[in-house]
Order: sequence, then C-alpha cells, then structure tokens
Amino acid sequence: MGAWCLLVFVLSSVPGRDLPAMPAENFDKLVHAAVYGVLGALCLLAVLATWRLRAAVAATLAVGLATIYGISDELHQLLTPGRSCDIHDVMADLVGSVIGVAALSLLVIVRARKRIDRPQA
Repeated sequence: MGAWCLLVFVLSSVPGRDLPAMPAENFDKLVHAAVYGVLGALCLLAVLATWRLRAAVAATLAVGLATIYGISDELHQLLTPGRSCDIHDVMADLVGSVIGVAALSLLVIVRARKRIDRPQA
C-alpha cells in the first residue's frame, strides 16, 4: 500500500504543463477512480491484516483511509505548479475507493464460498 501511495504522490507532483492531454473531457475522473479503486482495495487488505473488525466496519474504514489520502493528494497539488485542488477529483477518489473495496469484498466472499462448497476428501 505504501508503494502505491508513493506512486500517487509522485504522479501528483508532475507539473500541469507536463501532463499528457486527456482523450476526453473528464477522463481524468476515470483515472482518479481507477487509481483510488486500487488504493481502496489495498487499504482493505491492510485493515483486515491489522484489526479484527466486522466486514462493514473494515470496508468503511478502508474507504475512509483511501478518501483521506485523496484529500491530502488534492491539497498537495496546491503546491504543484499548474495543478489545482478539485472537489470533483476527491469525489472520483471516493467512488473509486468504494468500487475497489466492494470488488475485493466480493472476491473474498466468492473465494470463501468456493472453499466451503468444495467436497472434503
């Protein structure tokens, strides 16, 4: 998770003039959602490895952690030339983290059910 956060920080440090052109309007929101989907899933793995919490509490905490990092990332961009702090980016980060946490949660549930349904030898 730390490596992913470092990657996000480094990418957020790229000056605006050096960013590639987006292929469509608001395409950057999809990029935010994808990046924070991964971060949300990584946060969930970290939370599950650290504390024994109910699934809903762990998922909520993971989304919260990823979103807080998204807010800090937007604030960091205030210090980066040609970049800005955008609430819409934070919303995309939140949506992405929810999707990432939900996807990982579903994967865990499906895997658990397959283990349960597997006949014992």
